Amino acid sequence: FILEATAGTEYVIESSSLAEGVDTIIELYNVDGVTLVGSDDNGGEGNASRLVWGAPGDGLYYIRVVPAAGSAYGCSAAYALTVATADITPPGAITDLSASTGAASGTVDLTWTAPGDDGDTGTASSYLVRYSGAAITEANWASATPVTTGVPAPASAGTSQSMTVTGLTPGQTYYFAVKAQDEAGNTSAISNSPSAMAGDGGVSGFRVYVPTVWKGG
Repeated sequence: FILEATAGTEYVIESSSLAEGVDTIIELYNVDGVTLVGSDDNGGEGNASRLVWGAPGDGLYYIRVVPAAGSAYGCSAAYALTVATADITPPGAITDLSASTGAASGTVDLTWTAPGDDGDTGTASSYLVRYSGAAITEANWASATPVTTGVPAPASAGTSQSMTVTGLTPGQTYYFAVKAQDEAGNTSAISNSPSAMAGDGGVSGFRVYVPTVWKGG
């Protein structure tokens, strides 16, 4: 098989739909057809092979599929071979995350504009939302507390989205940050990290009426 590769592009080469007894090995050779630049035996599902490779330069590269030791081969060695470009572009970073005190006790409302799957294009796969008692950066992201409930699925790029974080301590100030992920597992850079006080559930705007006592005389 011949792969016409483009410099800087990452490719996923994999076998699938293996017939009974088949165990493949994928070998990838340089443009000279002799130098082995990559190989894989069982990187895929079961006995299938999966090789992820970044092309160092333009040119024709050569893919060879061979049976592993003890594997069936010849006419009985049925399998499918696919070559696809890998998704290495992360979603865009959220830059307008906003936090405000929620109406209910122990809640904070978050709003932001959805990024894309690849930069600012398409639709991401999921969000990672975290909070902390201090501003969240890449350095302390891992130690911030993940939000596990109420996180919405990403909408198409440019769509306004919102959620309410619950289970917080009423009256306490929290900082928040969000990252977006795509279906390939690429993660965006961290968002800005706004803060807000969790709702205390208090009642405001009430009046106290003091009854007037009439004294006769």
